[in-house]
Amino acid sequence: MKIFNQIDFKSESLKQISEKCLDKGYKVFIFQDTNISQVFISDKQDNICTVSCCLGGLNVSTVHKPNRDCGTGFRVHDDLYQLSVNQIDTACNMIVPLWAPGSFKHVKKWKSMTEKINSCSVLTYHEIIL
Repeated sequence: MKIFNQIDFKSESLKQISEKCLDKGYKVFIFQDTNISQVFISDKQDNICTVSCCLGGLNVSTVHKPNRDCGTGFRVHDDLYQLSVNQIDTACNMIVPLWAPGSFKHVKKWKSMTEKINSCSVLTYHEIIL
């Protein structure tokens, strides 16, 4: 586990949404130690989304098991400077966006962040605590 106040976030916006989600009882995970540019957020039902820094602000994407047809997730909000917890909820609970209905049969959601972490042998994830 990593202490929130000791995390070096790449952007103030990413830091703010991470703190808002932690305040709401969500779990926030990182896989880097410095200059954090991406976090994974798990809601109270263990649904996952990811928020990452981009040139124009923040991108929010769904997260699902990798597959050849539609990768590991869909971007649902992009180039945002401020995010709400409602936007995080939307991404966490979305299976596929309206613009990708043909992908529905290919998407298998992770059961939890724990399942995702246990499947990864390349990255080491750390949960952030306040």
